[in-house]
Amino acid sequence: MHGLFCGAMVAVAGFYLQMQNTGIRKDTFARNYALIDKKFSALHKEALGNDQKINKYGYPDIGNNIYSELLPYRDWVRVNNAQRAHENLITSMIVFYPNAFIGLLVYPRLTLAMMYVFLTLRIWHIKGYLSFRGHNKATAAEEFSKLVLIGMVFVSLVASLRMLGVTQKLAFLNKMVPKRFRKANK
Repeated sequence: MHGLFCGAMVAVAGFYLQMQNTGIRKDTFARNYALIDKKFSALHKEALGNDQKINKYGYPDIGNNIYSELLPYRDWVRVNNAQRAHENLITSMIVFYPNAFIGLLVYPRLTLAMMYVFLTLRIWHIKGYLSFRGHNKATAAEEFSKLVLIGMVFVSLVASLRMLGVTQKLAFLNKMVPKRFRKANK
């Protein structure tokens, strides 16, 4: 049950971050829309037709394309920080969810602890990136969350091997471990 809750909270963080990203785009591109429309309207209509207007949120520009060149520096930084935080969370979810599911089947407490650490680091990452100096405040959280994901991959790999029965077949390797390091037989 806790695993489901934590997984849902990561999804909620992704949704929250997307809403923040859209709000920042609305603030920055909408404020500068007249300038963008003045410079690129003719080019846009020539390429896509007279009935097509430039998107008020700046799409398809994701912060490093032609519309962003016209943004004031502070707005450009805000758009890029929000975009990077969102992309980073979305790409890490691809690794997070399947490994959390597999790990929870065999090692629920360890996996759950890693999930909560990941969620905490993601919240720290989001708060850092949504500030003006986002890249400076969020780098540590980003790197530590990557380490947690690597740990989750390792746990799910061991869990998969255990579910397949491979670990029992490798039990003969225990004889290679010195007696003082082996678990005492009960």
